[in-house]
Amino acid sequence: MEKDYQNLIGKSKKEILAELGDEFNFYPSTIWSYHLRKKWYFRKNILFLFFEDNILVKVLIKAKWF
Repeated sequence: MEKDYQNLIGKSKKEILAELGDEFNFYPSTIWSYHLRKKWYFRKNILFLFFEDNILVKVLIKAKWF
């Protein structure tokens, strides 16, 4: 599923906002997160985006249990 978001690598924060929206991310932060979807009632997939100098360098998807 991470491969679906690899095309975002190399894009600026402004370009990411245009594609994925704001989702309450603190703009100066080097790590942003987006809730992708619920798998089961208590499990959510979260997309983490890692930036260096406002350019996306890494994409990670983790399942979180709530």
